[in-house]
Amino acid sequence: ALERELSTAQRARMRAAFRQAGPEAVAGFRRVLEAMMDGDMRRHYMRFRNVEP
Repeated sequence: ALERELSTAQRARMRAAFRQAGPEAVAGFRRVLEAMMDGDMRRHYMRFRNVEP
C-alpha cells in the first residue's frame, strides 16, 4: 500500500515536470538515460522498442 501511494505520487510529479519542461527536454532526458545503458542493456532496450541496434 505504501509503495503504491509513493509510486502514484512520484508518477504525478514526473508527469508534471515533463509537461512543464516540454518535449525537447523530455527527449534530451531520454537520450541521457539511453546513453547511461551498458551494451547489453541497450541491446535489450532496442529490441523492446523494435529498433535494430
